Amino acid sequence: MNNPLNNEAPDQSLQADACLVGKGAFLTAAELNPQVAQRLRVLAESPEFLPTVAFFRNNMNPELMRKIVELSGTLKDDPHGRQVLTLFKVDDLGPSEESNLGNLRAMMAEVDRLRARRPSSPKRSPVRGAKSG
Repeated sequence: MNNPLNNEAPDQSLQADACLVGKGAFLTAAELNPQVAQRLRVLAESPEFLPTVAFFRNNMNPELMRKIVELSGTLKDDPHGRQVLTLFKVDDLGPSEESNLGNLRAMMAEVDRLRARRPSSPKRSPVRGAKSG
């Protein structure tokens, strides 16, 4: 199902017995169609994790990398920067430690484990060069 919380047709908006959806999408759907919040309940929630991650390639110019990291942390202080953050629904940007990826790695491992139980499901392609564990 492409969009289980379809708000374009309120009488047909609840098209599945269960679905996996991000919290933001669920809250938006519930705001646009109060029946969603009334008729659905959360069965499970994942632990918090970084929703978006960006990486630099190994051979990137260190000065350019430093400048990008420095400037990304100032977007929230600039009206145009806040516009960009709002456009992408992001509160702030900044560097993060590899240790902050633990919950994301655990969730992806669980996804792989569940997919392995369903022979018809395609395997997720691993990110080239990513460390596992």
